[in-house]
Amino acid sequence: MTMILFYNHSGALFNIHATGDVFLTFKIERDNGTHFEVAFRLTAHNVTVDVVLENGTDLPTFWNESEVVSFSAREAWWPGGVEYKIVLKSLEITGSYYIRKRDGVVIGRDGRTYGHTFLWYDPTENLEGSPYMNLTPVAPPFYLNGTIGIDKELVTYYGTFGPPIGRIVLVQRNPGPIQVCFSAGNRRVCPFGTGGHEIVGGFTYDPDSGITLAGDMLVPPTDIRATGVVYALFSDLKGCYFNEVKEDYSVYPVLQLYDTNAEFQVGEEVPFSRPGTKLKYVFYGSLVLFGLAVVLNLWRVRRHEDKRT
Repeated sequence: MTMILFYNHSGALFNIHATGDVFLTFKIERDNGTHFEVAFRLTAHNVTVDVVLENGTDLPTFWNESEVVSFSAREAWWPGGVEYKIVLKSLEITGSYYIRKRDGVVIGRDGRTYGHTFLWYDPTENLEGSPYMNLTPVAPPFYLNGTIGIDKELVTYYGTFGPPIGRIVLVQRNPGPIQVCFSAGNRRVCPFGTGGHEIVGGFTYDPDSGITLAGDMLVPPTDIRATGVVYALFSDLKGCYFNEVKEDYSVYPVLQLYDTNAEFQVGEEVPFSRPGTKLKYVFYGSLVLFGLAVVLNLWRVRRHEDKRT
């Protein structure tokens, strides 16, 4: 899986690329009655970290030095800047956040809200007009435009689901592109962006349990935004191969379910219009998502208490 991820650490924006396996793990640590506290861990392999800092600024580190393959520093493209490039065998990014139980809203340790959790879909949860995903300032917010049923199978690393499978449709009320920017000296630099002026996205889920099965190519999981991740893009190589070479679209080329100890409700028929979301399984489930990606480098030019993505 290849990944492009922008991570804010100690006020610096790090551009992180991975060309090996990438795992996102979510674990519900505790339930205080109104909120879940969730621990997050991203593990990536074959990683390159880039950052540009003003000359004389200490380089803040968040990687294990024993994983470093190479380290370089050179003059940046703007006066007074230094660009650092660190190649790593592997990298872990960890964090924690809260999910409000009554509506599934993700809340950071600083109290900021980011929209609805990516981990499940529950039709009874009402955001009362608030964004389903708040990507500010990277892009205008996304709102829930409804769900659709797709009469097909979806093959994930965890197993095969459907038919049907469910799809959450997210749209922008004020259309705008995705742009990741940072301040470099006295200028504003935007190393990543999409060409279009309107982004339509969404996530695929199991309509019986509500558990998310696959992500979106351009819209990242809401939850990771509460841990310092500004923006991320994941793409699965197996899905790309099946889609483009075999013309088999049962595998999506995006972040997808790899493992979980949450239990999926089994039934002979799933009436899509009234999905029976089994919240006790979702809330106390562990999910792991796995992403394989082939993406342009736009920095230069583009299962009970654990959930792993």
